[in-house]
Amino acid sequence: EVFQRILKSASETLRLSSEDLLLSRDRLLRSSNGRTAKLSSSDYILLSFFMRNRGRLFSREELSAVLGRAGSFGADSRRVDMQVSRLKSKISKLDTGECISCQKGRGWGIM
Repeated sequence: EVFQRILKSASETLRLSSEDLLLSRDRLLRSSNGRTAKLSSSDYILLSFFMRNRGRLFSREELSAVLGRAGSFGADSRRVDMQVSRLKSKISKLDTGECISCQKGRGWGIM
């Protein structure tokens, strides 16, 4: 019921929703079970990008560009991997199930 009230106000605050997750512009992630998580700027950028592009997979190079790290990609090829892993960990603590999918050799996304 609380989640329904949040969804009703979503149009006023321009929030993005995906299944039972709600992402607000103040970088707060809410689940339908009432749990919340505060996201870092990078987490917010990645999750909002995934939510806007649902159904697509993105490579490490593409996500590096989304995060504004295109020039530094070669220096640390696992930086995006670590960022996605941290984001997935925060989402898993909300007990909403798997949100971000990974397909080896293809990339990550919300399917």
